[in-house]
Amino acid sequence: MQMISASTPYWVMLGVIVLFGFTAIGWGGMNLVLASEFAGKENAGLAVGYAASISLIGNLVGPPIFGWMADATGSYTLGWWFLTASALVSIILLLFIQESKRKVR
Repeated sequence: MQMISASTPYWVMLGVIVLFGFTAIGWGGMNLVLASEFAGKENAGLAVGYAASISLIGNLVGPPIFGWMADATGSYTLGWWFLTASALVSIILLLFIQESKRKVR
């Protein structure tokens, strides 16, 4: 998104937005499944509650921060780079997750 400009063709912008929307929808379910798997059967509900609360706090705080960045700089570029950096940090942190090879019964 940070590379979109006024000269970007409509069909390219539409494709990027559709792809972004399609991929942005599915992460929430995976986040909750990961939290419940690591917490175990006894604490799955508590872990899902905490994970959902943290996600919702991000949903409430993130857009105003993005808007503040856009207002402060007069451009969306910094906000999109910040989101890109946040995604990269998340991906790097996911690399440290070590799943066990247990069988489901």
